[in-house]
Amino acid sequence: MLQLLLSLVVIFNAPALGLNSGQATRLSFLFVAVWWVGFAQIAFYYLPQNPHHRHPEGNLFVKGFAELKKVYRQVGQLPNLRRFLFAFFFYSMGAQSIFLLASLFGEKILHLPSYKLIGTILLLQLVGIGGAYFFAAISGRKGNKNTLIGMLIGWFLICALGYLIANEYHFYAMAGFFGFVMGGLPPFPLHLCQAHPG
Repeated sequence: MLQLLLSLVVIFNAPALGLNSGQATRLSFLFVAVWWVGFAQIAFYYLPQNPHHRHPEGNLFVKGFAELKKVYRQVGQLPNLRRFLFAFFFYSMGAQSIFLLASLFGEKILHLPSYKLIGTILLLQLVGIGGAYFFAAISGRKGNKNTLIGMLIGWFLICALGYLIANEYHFYAMAGFFGFVMGGLPPFPLHLCQAHPG
């Protein structure tokens, strides 16, 4: 999020920096690259080198596919995990579809400029932090199943209420609601994989 804020400062102040919007956007991509390369150095420096002193033999590329095959067989023997992964795939695709359609709606229907759409992404990130803590707490108190049901109700309301969006303020309000519910869906819902009852 900090990197996004830095990019927004550059994009919003492009003329003052002697840049046009295209140059500012390209510069933001460069910031992303430097950001990840820079912070990767922390892991490279502090993580131990081969702490278990293992020396794999053979072709690592072939061994990688062999491990994938082994995992695939193991998943086949765990029906609950298989059902979860199958359901999560469609859940994730649904959430990403809403994200894509919302951005297209803001651009094509509401005619929001790029800087407002970028600001909306920042709003999603900020509200999503609260949503992540909220759904993690609900998961701990009410169990995984009730948490997932609540999140699905939230997604249903987002889709239903999206029909009523008529101006950019409705769009921002819906983006806030979307970000809050999306907070329960990090790259992988780790808090839903904990051993809670339900």
